[in-house]
Amino acid sequence: MSKVRMSKARIPSQRGGPAAHVLDLGDGSAPVVLVMPHRRSLASRLALAAARELWERRFAWAPLWAGVGLFVAAAVLSLVLPGAALALALPVLLMPAGWALIAYRHPRWSVRRTARDQFPSIAIAAGVLAWSAAATWFGPGRVLTVLWAVGTVAAQAAWSYRRSKTPIPAPAADQTAQN
Repeated sequence: MSKVRMSKARIPSQRGGPAAHVLDLGDGSAPVVLVMPHRRSLASRLALAAARELWERRFAWAPLWAGVGLFVAAAVLSLVLPGAALALALPVLLMPAGWALIAYRHPRWSVRRTARDQFPSIAIAAGVLAWSAAATWFGPGRVLTVLWAVGTVAAQAAWSYRRSKTPIPAPAADQTAQN
């Protein structure tokens, strides 16, 4: 019985591709090519599934991604240019002062009412800017990290609650006919 020679060839394809084994049976016969499909590891399949789920629900996690981006930006800014904290602290002082001026001193009552309705947004924006200024000046340390985590979780909870209470509009009749 003759010895079977085997070599492994790589078939180029888009995503790693299958591996091909070439069996030379000898005796002047043509070699046999066995194509073995590439199997991803369990960790690779789990990571891919998690990435797909996060991508499909990316809008639902928007406050978390914004919070992570803010944290990273503050950390990098504190290392590169800590003096930028002064530029972030100035709007923290001016924004509520401008809001109070408009909310209580504007001659038109409709503008005052609209400004008073915007108070939660102004307070949140001032808080985020204040945290950013402090994190840029001092670096995102322990206390600021805890404040960041609490704020991010609160924003995510409020975002999820608001999205669950807002009905999703049904597509118009002419749009369903096209699909």
